[in-house]
Amino acid sequence: MIMDKSIELLYAKVLSEISHGVILIDSTQKIFIWNNWLFQHSKIDSENAVGKFITDIFPEINLNLRLKTGIEWCLESGKYTIISERFGLSPLPLYSENEKRINPRIILSPIQFENKFFCCIEIYDSSSYLAKENFARGQTRMLKDTQTTLVETSKLAALGEMAGGIAHEINTPLGAILLRASQIKRMLEKSPESLEKVIEFSDVIISICQKIESIIKGLRHFARSSEKDPFTKNKIIDIINDTIALCSARMQENNVEIMIEGNFNDLEIDCRPSQISQVLLNLLSNAQHALSNLTENKWIKISLTVEEEFIQIKIIDNGVGISENIANKIFQPFFTTKEIGVGTGLGLSISRGIIKDHGGDLFLDRKEKNTVFVVVLPKIQITKKK
Repeated sequence: MIMDKSIELLYAKVLSEISHGVILIDSTQKIFIWNNWLFQHSKIDSENAVGKFITDIFPEINLNLRLKTGIEWCLESGKYTIISERFGLSPLPLYSENEKRINPRIILSPIQFENKFFCCIEIYDSSSYLAKENFARGQTRMLKDTQTTLVETSKLAALGEMAGGIAHEINTPLGAILLRASQIKRMLEKSPESLEKVIEFSDVIISICQKIESIIKGLRHFARSSEKDPFTKNKIIDIINDTIALCSARMQENNVEIMIEGNFNDLEIDCRPSQISQVLLNLLSNAQHALSNLTENKWIKISLTVEEEFIQIKIIDNGVGISENIANKIFQPFFTTKEIGVGTGLGLSISRGIIKDHGGDLFLDRKEKNTVFVVVLPKIQITKKK
């Protein structure tokens, strides 16, 4: 059996070796125990601490209302308390080996002994945990920034694929405008009475300019960064038309007919329109690519189904379809069936992420005979993201 003296030595050894600070104070806040950890981190030994009031050793306690009140509450009510604030600086002048001020986690435990009340103050150095937490927070920010960059990269890649067609789509009507304007000028010079022809040619110019305006509007909406945009009410038909304007030249060049089915005209949904346009452009581009092996009768259909709380937009093409093996991988980042230099393998993965952020879903309907991608979107955002 261990003798009383040995118990005292063991008790002293435990207090000396324990890896956190231990202070025991009585109801007057006089110090009874001050362990070696506190000496190492405050340079105040037990001989100069025991018997003194804790506020004499740490006058900073009087300046920290939460810690001061916590100690008083522990002694008066006998309640256990944890103080774990994100202090800008420690409320106590305790320092690590590299002379940096410690961010403490403080536990206040009530102790009753021989009808007397004590408060045991345990002090843990949480600096390493905070460093890990800050590191994890930084990594999360980096991942978020990387995700944003990937979204923008995918958007630029889609624009790059469409650039030739867009340039052609604008250059051709500009040539027509120049031709009609020259004809108007010549007619007025030769015969000022040719009013009917002037009106006819002017209408053609207006129509062409409206088409160019539509293309530029679609480009402007599509190209801008929209991650922090609020959700706003938008007509879904406007988003679809703006998107088609970006890829119509490429579709015509490849003899692909685009058809729209369903009553889109008055339907509004809460969304970020440029992001929905990005998703639709990616799906239309993929569909056009899937039709490249066909020589005739190539079509893409955009259909709408309206439910009580959601809408479904289906992008359907009559291509060769997607095999079961590939269908299981298409939403994985960097997976692509396109040749090197054509696809990034990010389009579908990013598109699904965008739709998920809208509270919807994007999936391949494997039950259909044709290739059918389904975009499900809520009509109203319950919590509109900022």
